[in-house]
Amino acid sequence: MSIVLLLQARGRVTADELADELEVSVRTIYRDIDALHEAGIPLFGSAGHEGGYQLLDGYRTRLDGLTVLADSKRILRNARVKRRAYAS
Repeated sequence: MSIVLLLQARGRVTADELADELEVSVRTIYRDIDALHEAGIPLFGSAGHEGGYQLLDGYRTRLDGLTVLADSKRILRNARVKRRAYAS
């Protein structure tokens, strides 16, 4: 959810910037972006000098405590189900 919140707050952000902010590798960011996309989070990535990741226009998370927890659980559950389907 940290990636989603950063994208929501900053708009377009590069994988390098996300990795620096979250203190993880760029490869971890790529995996997490894939998992978020698989879970149904509307992300858009573009390459090049002005590239980066961003949420599609109009997508916002709700930031009240239980909703964030519920959203996080839903995202993780959806990602696990899709990964199991790919593994089969």
